[in-house]
Amino acid sequence: MSSRAQVLLESLSKRVGIDGLCFNEYKLCSFFIDDLYCVSLSDASDEHMMIYGVCGKFPINEQGFALEILNANLWFAESGGPHLCYESGSESLLLALRVNLDHCTTDKLENEIEHVVNAMENLYLVFHNQGIELKNDLLNVSPFEKMEIKNYFSAR
Repeated sequence: MSSRAQVLLESLSKRVGIDGLCFNEYKLCSFFIDDLYCVSLSDASDEHMMIYGVCGKFPINEQGFALEILNANLWFAESGGPHLCYESGSESLLLALRVNLDHCTTDKLENEIEHVVNAMENLYLVFHNQGIELKNDLLNVSPFEKMEIKNYFSAR
């Protein structure tokens, strides 16, 4: 029997025209949006799923980065998420958003994924404008360099 998250993922797969989106043996499904943003979905439980935006390697030696992360996480918490977290296996900074599966539709899931991607874009811009670069071989910051964003904003 398919989980509620799997049913939603199959519906999303049909909507966006990507055949075969499914959860792997670790209950994860990863994909790129616009060949730029790495997003992972997790079939966390029957009650909720997680959306993760993979931002890049955590710059451990970057002075002041930890304080900026705490500042950003406070802002994200005040605006309803997503929240910043660290994934030790890949040493990566992630944005994480919990999605309640009760009454969740494909539209809602797509909107929440877009919310995480918008938050990732904003995070990249703020960090870039402060001279902080996340190591990410897939991220091309140049399209964002012209924008001057100094504060976090709600992507909702």
